[in-house]
Amino acid sequence: MRRRSRDSSRSIPTTCRVASRPTRRMPRPDTQPPGRFAMGVIVEFSFANFIAIYPQFATLSQPQVLQGALPVATLYCRNDGGGPVTKTETQTTLLNLMVAHICQLMYGANGQAPGGIVGRVSNAAEGSVSVQADFPVTPNNAWFMQTQFGAAYWQATAAYRTMRYIPGPRRVFNPWLNQ
Repeated sequence: MRRRSRDSSRSIPTTCRVASRPTRRMPRPDTQPPGRFAMGVIVEFSFANFIAIYPQFATLSQPQVLQGALPVATLYCRNDGGGPVTKTETQTTLLNLMVAHICQLMYGANGQAPGGIVGRVSNAAEGSVSVQADFPVTPNNAWFMQTQFGAAYWQATAAYRTMRYIPGPRRVFNPWLNQ
């Protein structure tokens, strides 16, 4: 490549060298082979098995569950192999619980509209209809405690919400002093 100098008409040769090192390209997370770099498992959602386990959602259509509830459920229950769950049975159960929780909130059960009251009914009256609900929750689990499926999911995932300490290698500064 030649560049012309501003004050003269002659060309000045210039070169640009880039130091290159061989690099090892890591595959993108969405193109990784299953089980190679990921620590969790990926399961396939089965609509037929879901309806068999939770018959109260049999009135929902397959598109309602697969295109409506399942994408929302996977926002909360990671099903891409990057989560902490390592057993397929556990991952399937957790995914089904989260889909049931979303279906209950969005569509209701047994063909009825979703309930507006959240929590345990602590007091009810018949004359002039009065209902009080007790909702003893923390800010962390409030959204999950709206349905029985969310509460079950919250309890089942308690082991995965704890910190995991992985110690590094033990450093030995002078091994001859300890012998």
